[in-house]
Amino acid sequence: MINNQKAFTLTEVLVSITIMGIITAIAFPSILNLYEQNRSEEFKAYEKVVLNATKVYMDSNSDLLNRNSCLTIKEDELSNYMKSYGSKNGITCTGYTTVKIFNRIPNYTPIVVCKKSGKVIYETKPKVNC
Repeated sequence: MINNQKAFTLTEVLVSITIMGIITAIAFPSILNLYEQNRSEEFKAYEKVVLNATKVYMDSNSDLLNRNSCLTIKEDELSNYMKSYGSKNGITCTGYTTVKIFNRIPNYTPIVVCKKSGKVIYETKPKVNC
């Protein structure tokens, strides 16, 4: 009886697995870096949401522009104008905006702080001090 079965040898399988492991080890840091960049972009997008909600809030409360001052508009005041970030994958973000008003012209600085397990993983550095 003739046996014509074709199969891979154990050596060929081990070499293939080793090559795939090497490729994975090389690619993993790049994939992890890409993931971190995307998460950072998500936080920056939330900053824009906070900024735009603050602008709408200020338009709705135009009497705030009548004085030269510095205001802090907190996220709970913006709840009618934006959706809260909430919690995603154990990450919670809160945002507020510092508004410096001079001659009825507001200067907006949105600030977002994101935490995971109580540790700050992203924070906007404020440009304006009140």
